[in-house]
Amino acid sequence: TLDFSLALSKLLPFSRNGEIPSPKRRRPCPLSFSTLRTLNQKAKEKPSKDVAMNYQYSSQGLRLVLSEYLRSTGSFYPPPDSAESCWNSYESLVESIINVRSSCGFQTSWITRGCMNISTRSEFEKLVPRSGLADVVSNCNRS
Repeated sequence: TLDFSLALSKLLPFSRNGEIPSPKRRRPCPLSFSTLRTLNQKAKEKPSKDVAMNYQYSSQGLRLVLSEYLRSTGSFYPPPDSAESCWNSYESLVESIINVRSSCGFQTSWITRGCMNISTRSEFEKLVPRSGLADVVSNCNRS
Protein backbone atom coordinates (compact mmCIF):
# COMPACT_ATOMS: atom_id res chain seq x y z
CA THR A 1 0.00 0.00 0.00
CA LEU A 2 2.94 2.32 0.50
CA ASP A 3 3.84 2.06 -3.20
CA PHE A 4 0.23 2.78 -4.16
CA SER A 5 0.10 5.83 -1.84
CA LEU A 6 3.37 7.13 -3.21
CA ALA A 7 2.18 6.71 -6.81
CA LEU A 8 -1.15 8.34 -5.99
CA SER A 9 0.55 11.30 -4.32
CA LYS A 10 2.51 11.95 -7.52
CA LEU A 11 -0.67 11.96 -9.63
CA LEU A 12 -2.99 14.08 -7.49
CA PRO A 13 -2.62 17.86 -7.44
CA PHE A 14 -1.97 18.33 -3.73
CA SER A 15 0.61 20.61 -2.21
CA ARG A 16 2.96 19.46 0.55
CA ASN A 17 0.47 20.38 3.25
CA GLY A 18 -2.29 18.34 1.58
CA GLU A 19 -4.29 21.26 0.19
CA ILE A 20 -5.31 21.50 -3.42
CA PRO A 21 -3.20 24.27 -4.97
CA SER A 22 -4.96 27.33 -6.32
CA PRO A 23 -5.11 27.84 -10.08
CA LYS A 24 -2.15 29.62 -11.65
CA ARG A 25 -2.36 33.25 -10.57
CA ARG A 26 -2.08 36.12 -12.96
CA ARG A 27 0.09 39.03 -11.98
CA PRO A 28 -1.05 42.58 -12.79
CA CYS A 29 0.72 44.09 -15.78
CA PRO A 30 3.77 46.15 -14.75
CA LEU A 31 3.95 47.94 -18.11
CA SER A 32 2.96 51.59 -18.27
CA PHE A 33 0.71 52.46 -21.19
CA SER A 34 0.27 56.10 -20.13
CA THR A 35 2.65 57.59 -22.73
CA LEU A 36 1.02 55.59 -25.49
CA ARG A 37 -2.44 56.52 -24.22
CA THR A 38 -1.48 60.22 -24.33
CA LEU A 39 -0.11 59.89 -27.87
CA ASN A 40 -3.23 58.03 -28.90
CA GLN A 41 -5.50 60.79 -27.50
CA LYS A 42 -3.50 63.52 -29.25
CA ALA A 43 -3.48 61.75 -32.61
CA LYS A 44 -5.30 63.75 -35.24
CA GLU A 45 -5.68 60.89 -37.69
CA LYS A 46 -8.60 58.49 -37.61
CA PRO A 47 -7.80 54.76 -37.42
CA SER A 48 -6.90 53.39 -40.83
CA LYS A 49 -8.82 50.61 -42.54
CA ASP A 50 -5.45 49.27 -43.73
CA VAL A 51 -4.73 46.23 -41.53
CA ALA A 52 -1.02 46.22 -42.41
CA MET A 53 -0.68 49.87 -41.36
CA ASN A 54 -2.55 49.22 -38.12
CA TYR A 55 -0.28 46.24 -37.45
CA GLN A 56 2.75 48.53 -37.88
CA TYR A 57 1.32 51.15 -35.53
CA SER A 58 0.43 48.50 -32.96
CA SER A 59 3.89 46.95 -33.12
CA GLN A 60 5.58 50.34 -32.77
CA GLY A 61 3.35 51.25 -29.83
CA LEU A 62 4.22 48.02 -28.07
CA ARG A 63 7.93 48.61 -28.71
CA LEU A 64 7.60 52.06 -27.17
CA VAL A 65 5.96 50.64 -24.04
CA LEU A 66 8.56 47.85 -23.74
CA SER A 67 11.40 50.37 -24.27
CA GLU A 68 10.12 52.46 -21.38
CA TYR A 69 9.89 49.30 -19.26
CA LEU A 70 13.53 48.47 -20.12
CA ARG A 71 14.63 52.00 -19.28
CA SER A 72 12.88 52.02 -15.92
CA THR A 73 13.53 48.43 -14.76
CA GLY A 74 16.51 47.07 -16.70
CA SER A 75 14.36 44.19 -17.96
CA PHE A 76 13.28 43.73 -21.56
CA TYR A 77 10.01 42.01 -20.74
CA PRO A 78 7.56 41.74 -17.84
CA PRO A 79 7.19 38.45 -15.91
CA PRO A 80 5.49 35.58 -17.79
CA ASP A 81 2.57 35.43 -15.36
CA SER A 82 1.63 38.98 -16.35
CA ALA A 83 1.26 38.21 -20.09
CA GLU A 84 -2.52 37.97 -20.14
CA SER A 85 -3.07 41.13 -18.09
CA CYS A 86 -0.55 43.05 -20.24
CA TRP A 87 -2.29 42.02 -23.44
CA ASN A 88 -5.66 42.95 -21.97
CA SER A 89 -4.32 46.39 -21.03
CA TYR A 90 -2.76 46.94 -24.44
CA GLU A 91 -5.76 45.66 -26.36
CA SER A 92 -8.12 47.91 -24.42
CA LEU A 93 -6.00 50.83 -25.64
CA VAL A 94 -5.92 49.84 -29.31
CA GLU A 95 -9.21 47.96 -29.63
CA SER A 96 -10.80 50.69 -31.74
CA ILE A 97 -7.96 50.28 -34.22
CA ILE A 98 -7.19 46.55 -34.31
CA ASN A 99 -7.45 43.32 -32.32
CA VAL A 100 -3.73 42.69 -32.10
CA ARG A 101 -3.75 39.04 -31.11
CA SER A 102 -6.35 37.79 -33.57
CA SER A 103 -5.69 40.15 -36.51
CA CYS A 104 -1.90 40.10 -36.31
CA GLY A 105 -1.43 36.55 -35.07
CA PHE A 106 0.35 37.60 -31.88
CA GLN A 107 0.51 34.97 -29.17
CA THR A 108 -0.14 35.91 -25.55
CA SER A 109 3.28 34.75 -24.32
CA TRP A 110 5.17 36.93 -26.82
CA ILE A 111 4.73 40.05 -24.70
CA THR A 112 6.85 38.46 -21.97
CA ARG A 113 9.39 36.55 -24.06
CA GLY A 114 12.51 37.71 -25.83
CA CYS A 115 15.13 35.88 -27.80
CA MET A 116 18.32 34.06 -26.88
CA ASN A 117 17.12 33.80 -23.25
CA ILE A 118 18.12 37.42 -22.65
CA SER A 119 15.79 39.13 -20.25
CA THR A 120 17.80 41.98 -18.72
CA ARG A 121 19.95 44.81 -19.97
CA SER A 122 22.97 43.51 -18.06
CA GLU A 123 22.65 40.07 -19.75
CA PHE A 124 22.54 41.81 -23.13
CA GLU A 125 25.55 44.00 -22.34
CA LYS A 126 27.60 40.93 -21.37
CA LEU A 127 27.01 39.41 -24.82
CA VAL A 128 27.60 42.49 -27.01
CA PRO A 129 31.13 43.91 -27.39
CA ARG A 130 31.66 47.42 -25.99
CA SER A 131 32.26 48.80 -29.49
CA GLY A 132 28.85 47.49 -30.57
CA LEU A 133 27.17 49.04 -27.54
CA ALA A 134 28.91 52.36 -28.26
CA ASP A 135 27.58 52.28 -31.83
CA VAL A 136 24.03 51.66 -30.58
CA VAL A 137 24.23 54.52 -28.08
CA SER A 138 25.69 56.84 -30.70
CA ASN A 139 23.00 56.00 -33.25
CA CYS A 140 20.20 56.32 -30.68
CA ASN A 141 21.41 59.72 -29.53
CA ARG A 142 21.22 61.12 -33.07
CA SER A 143 17.47 61.00 -33.22
